[in-house]
Amino acid sequence: MYIVCNDGDFECNNIEEFENKLKVCFEDEKGNEIWCSINSDEEFPCLAILTGRIGASITYFSANNDEQYVSIGNQEGEGMEQFLDGQYEVERCQIISYEDAMACAMEFFETQQRPNNIEWDALFE
Repeated sequence: MYIVCNDGDFECNNIEEFENKLKVCFEDEKGNEIWCSINSDEEFPCLAILTGRIGASITYFSANNDEQYVSIGNQEGEGMEQFLDGQYEVERCQIISYEDAMACAMEFFETQQRPNNIEWDALFE
């Protein structure tokens, strides 16, 4: 699995390397933009993970990029949350916990499919 984040590009040869690198990415106090894909040559399928002070938002892109889904978090969450010093704005209802985001990424590593451990909202149909 290949990770591209604010700190650079990293090839992870096993799930332990992948999890350890993601933990470092998640701990960045400024937040992080993380792309997880099969390898550096295959752009899709991928998970795009934004991390911030209150959690993470995940977007899944299918193998042909014909399906895109965003994470569903707290449905009570209203308004927008800024990530990466305002570079991105995300609806608060799309933000999930770091624990759920990590479980989602681990499942993606194993299957290269849209993870089943969280709820998703289709971005277009």
